[in-house]
Amino acid sequence: MKTTEAMEAAAGERVEVRGIAHGGEGVGRAAGEGADTRTWLVEGALPGEQVLAVRSEERRRMIRGRTLQVLTASPDRAAPPCPVEGVCGGCGLQHARAAAQAELKRQIAEGALRRLGIAVPHALASPRALGYRRRARLHVERVGEALRLGLHRRQSHEVLDLAHCPVFDAPLNHALARLHALAGAGGAFAQVLRSLRRGELHLLSDGAAVVVGIPGLAPREGDAGEAGLRAALGEALDNVVVGVVARGGRRELVVGRGRLALADAGPEDMAIPTGPFEFAQAQAAQNRALVERVVALADARGGQVLELFAGGGNFTRALAREAAEVVAVEDDRGSAAALLRLAKKAGAGRQAKVEVRRLDATRALLRYAAEGRGFDRVVLDPPRAGLGLQGARALAQVARGRTVFVACDPATLARDLEPLLEAGHRASAALAIDMMPMTPEVEVIVALDAPRDRS
Repeated sequence: MKTTEAMEAAAGERVEVRGIAHGGEGVGRAAGEGADTRTWLVEGALPGEQVLAVRSEERRRMIRGRTLQVLTASPDRAAPPCPVEGVCGGCGLQHARAAAQAELKRQIAEGALRRLGIAVPHALASPRALGYRRRARLHVERVGEALRLGLHRRQSHEVLDLAHCPVFDAPLNHALARLHALAGAGGAFAQVLRSLRRGELHLLSDGAAVVVGIPGLAPREGDAGEAGLRAALGEALDNVVVGVVARGGRRELVVGRGRLALADAGPEDMAIPTGPFEFAQAQAAQNRALVERVVALADARGGQVLELFAGGGNFTRALAREAAEVVAVEDDRGSAAALLRLAKKAGAGRQAKVEVRRLDATRALLRYAAEGRGFDRVVLDPPRAGLGLQGARALAQVARGRTVFVACDPATLARDLEPLLEAGHRASAALAIDMMPMTPEVEVIVALDAPRDRS
C-alpha cells in the first residue's frame, strides 16, 4: 500500500450506512464504542454497507467523507462501467447495479418528501443504463498551447480531456470524438475554441443527428469576420453533426441546421423544433413515459390548463390533445417562439387553443392571484432552483383543482410543496422516474388536489 493510502486507511473510520442522500452519498453513523454520533454522508457508499471512510468536511451535526474501503458490500454494488469513474464529475452512482438505481432514487425522493408526509411508492426504471443521453454540456480549457475538451473533473472546474462517454448516445459520442479531434488539430475550429471566454459547447442529439451550440461567440451584424467564422464552424459539420449555432447576446449565427425535431412526446406533425441552448430532457424514452404520466394525472379532458415553465412545449403539445385550452407560460425567448409555432399547429389541427404568455412564472401567478383567476388544472416543471416560496404561495391560490408538479430536485420540490399543503392542498400521487442512470439525479412527479371548497 502506498504511503498516502496507508495514512488514509489509518485515519479511516468504520461507518454503517443505512440510507442514501439527495446527492447519492450513503447516510449512516460511525460504528463502535465511543464513536462520533454525528450523521455521516459518505461518497461511494450504498445502503446496507459497512465502509471504511475518511473525513473530508465536518459540521456541527454532520460529517462528510469518502469511501476508502468497502468492508461489507451491498448486493447492489457493481463494478463501474466507466474507466474514469471517480475522476470525472459527470456520474456519481456507477458503483450501484443498474437494476437497483431506480429504487435508490425512489428512496432519495421519498427521503426529501418524508417530512411532508408524502410517500413515493414507485420508481420507473430506465430501459437503458448506458448510451441513453441526448444532450450534454462540454467544457473547453486552454492549457498552454493545448486545448482540453470534455467534462469537469470531480469536485473541480478543471477539464478532463475526453473523446467518449458511456452514457452518451451514439450520435452524441460521434460529435464528442469529432470535436475533440478538431480541438487537437490546430485548425480554424480550434482557433475559435481558443477565443472563447466561457469555454462551453452545448450538444443536442435527436438519435440520428447532432447540433452544437457555442455561447458567447456570434459576431456583430455586418462584422467583416463573419465569413471566416462561418467557414471555421463549418469544419465541424459532417453527416452526423448537421449544424452549429453561435450565440452572442441576441445575435445568432447558424451554420447548417440550427434545430432538431424531437418527436418523443407525440406524433411527428407536432414534433418540437429544439435548439442546442433550449432545455430538453436527457433521455427520449423516459421523457415519453414522463409526458404520458403527467398528462394522465392532469386528466384535463375538455378543461383549461395553466402550464408554467412550458419550455418549448414538452407537455404542451400532449396537453393540447386533451384540454380545451392551454395557457402556456414561458420566459425564455427561444422557447416562447417554439410555443407560438406549436400553437399555430394546434389551431390548424383543431386541437386545444394554446395561449402563449412570455412571462416569468412567479409574476404570472401573482398576477392571476391578484385578479382572482383560478385554473382547474395546473402543470409545472420548474428548473432545478424550483418555483420559490413566493410563487408557491400564489400557486396555492390560483390552483383550484388538480396540480401536477414535476421536479428534478427533490429538496426544492419539498420546499415548494409546503405552502400548498399548508393551504389545504393534498398530495394524491407521487412517482419517481430514473431519467439519468449512473447519476443520483431523479425526476419526481407529485399530484395535488385543492381543498374541496375551492375546487
